[in-house]
Amino acid sequence: MEETAATLQHSILQPARDGLALLNGLKSLIASFREPREPREPQEPRPAPAPRAGHKPPDDDLFIG
Repeated sequence: MEETAATLQHSILQPARDGLALLNGLKSLIASFREPREPREPQEPRPAPAPRAGHKPPDDDLFIG
């Protein structure tokens, strides 16, 4: 009886559980795309990074527009 139950669980129930887990994952994925997203808090602009030693900033003065 125990061998039969173990075989049944191993050959039928475990793949069924795996299939349900996969379907639940897909369901959650689809729900995440369908739910409206909460608006983000506005971020403060970041200051421009300081130039690294040995590098000079681009020559914007040379641009003719």
